[in-house]
Amino acid sequence: MDHYHYTVGIDWGSTNHQNSLIDAPGKLCGEQSFPHGSQGLRDSTQWIKTATNAAPHQIGTAIEMPHGSVMESMMESEFKVHAINPKQLDRFRDRFSPAGAKDDRRDAQVLGDAPRTDPQALHQPNPTSSQIIVLRDLSRTAEDLISSKT
Repeated sequence: MDHYHYTVGIDWGSTNHQNSLIDAPGKLCGEQSFPHGSQGLRDSTQWIKTATNAAPHQIGTAIEMPHGSVMESMMESEFKVHAINPKQLDRFRDRFSPAGAKDDRRDAQVLGDAPRTDPQALHQPNPTSSQIIVLRDLSRTAEDLISSKT
């Protein structure tokens, strides 16, 4: 079982990604929102590295989506990545608040706490080949360029 110095929850959004950084005892150490896109993902991973000053394998990250650019970006940075099923997130959310309304900051905190408290219940996706990762990064860059042009 992995024991992390820090865990990070990432609540994925179509325009922004909310990150919550939690230390090993469970204290919320920081929160940050990053824009969707290649630069935002680079800024997110840099923020995590700077805020923790820990080796990537000592940082567990959790995201609700088992695929996509956020997941791949975390894996490229060599963080330990956990995919959380939406139904699992819903159950973990009940630990924090009985309110059912979606809240990005709370969801990021719930996601960040899960690898710390329940790593055995989470799925760790297998890394994709480096060629696929490069191709997807180029696709994200092309998507960003098209978006900025329009």
